[in-house]
This record gives sequence, C-alpha cells and structure tokens, in this order.
Amino acid sequence: MIQLDGEKELAQPIHQVAEKLTDLNFLIQVIPDVTEVKTVNHDHAELTIRPGFSFLRSALHLSLKKLESSDAKVPRYQVITKGVGSSTTVETSFDLAETASGCVLRWKVGVIELGGLLKAAPKGLIQASAQKVVSDILARLEARRGEG
Repeated sequence: MIQLDGEKELAQPIHQVAEKLTDLNFLIQVIPDVTEVKTVNHDHAELTIRPGFSFLRSALHLSLKKLESSDAKVPRYQVITKGVGSSTTVETSFDLAETASGCVLRWKVGVIELGGLLKAAPKGLIQASAQKVVSDILARLEARRGEG
C-alpha cells in the first residue's frame, strides 16, 4: 500500500473548511480533470475524469463515497477509478486544527489497490502522480475560499 500525508495552512475558518470537505457538490468542483458529472448526492458521486498523465490517457470512471468517520465534521472518503486496463482504490482522511489565522488541514491518502496495467507501474511514479493530484485539489480548495 502506498501512503501519503501532509498538511496545508488555510486562511479559512475551521468550520468553513469542514463544511466544504463534507459537501460533495463542492468537492467535485475541486477534483482536477473532470469531464462529466453523472450523479451527486449526500454521500456518493459518480464522475468521468480524463487525467493528464502520460501513462494513463484514457477516460476513467470515478466513484467518490463518504465513509464512516470518528469525527463527524470531516468524513473519510473512498475513491475508486476504473478505466480500460486500469483501476485504483484510494482512501482519504482529513483532520483540522484551528490556528490564529484560520486552520491547518492535515490529510492522509492511502492507495489501497492498483489493478490492471497500474500494477506494473513503478511505485515512485504512482506516488508522484498521487501527490500531484492532492496538490492540485488543495490548491483549488484554497483558491475557492469563500465559495460554497
């Protein structure tokens, strides 16, 4: 299993960030490379994405599902992607801490399963790609501060 974690200071108040991380309608707007939103409800979303990675150029079906969390303010998510010859299962979790200027968002991403051609991809390539996606999502989250 591949594990990534990190943190990012945000100028938004903790309650506002927690609200955004719980709102799938908001979250799908910060996921990179979305080409189609198929369904969105309170705890599940179905999307089509077309990632810009050289080793993965086809469209992928992405399923985003809220999971039980010990902290009801910030859910965990399971992300499953499926495409021609590839699949992934990823779990994410978040922790928020208040600061004088906003909050700190701590995140963890675990790549639980790689399928198809991705099984043969070097671990470093998968880690770098996952890190780029997380960085892009966090940048988009921060850029959309104040939006609902």
